[in-house]
Amino acid sequence: MVSVRNTTTTTTTTTTTTTTTTNNNNNNNNNNNNNNNNHNGLISSENKPRLTTSFCIYQFNCSCGASYIGRCSRNLYIRAREHLPVWLSKGVVKTVNRSILDHLVQTGHTANMEQSFAIIHRVNISLPNSVRLRILQTAEAIAIRIKKAEL
Repeated sequence: MVSVRNTTTTTTTTTTTTTTTTNNNNNNNNNNNNNNNNHNGLISSENKPRLTTSFCIYQFNCSCGASYIGRCSRNLYIRAREHLPVWLSKGVVKTVNRSILDHLVQTGHTANMEQSFAIIHRVNISLPNSVRLRILQTAEAIAIRIKKAEL
């Protein structure tokens, strides 16, 4: 009887461990399915750091209230760096041909890259590149009309 009880206990423990492992895998699959839910090619950007996002529509907000809507197929940090180059924070003034940069130079306003840029939409990267680019172009035009960006 003692041997049978030990075997039963061991079997129960093994079964419990196997069941726990299976449940964890099911939970991971459910989480992955929830993260992959999207609507019309647009997905939430809440799980990804803002400035490392690519294929997105972004909004720049100046401290004076002026705003700019743009699209980016590359890393947003790289695009934001083009809008806010290092020389601007050092007080150097150059002739510029970009809306945000021109506004900041003309008005003397300053901008914090982390706080001034916000992602409006992020396009699902599993879509073909040509589809992603068309979605970006269309979403940017819609966002500019809705948000009435000044810059």
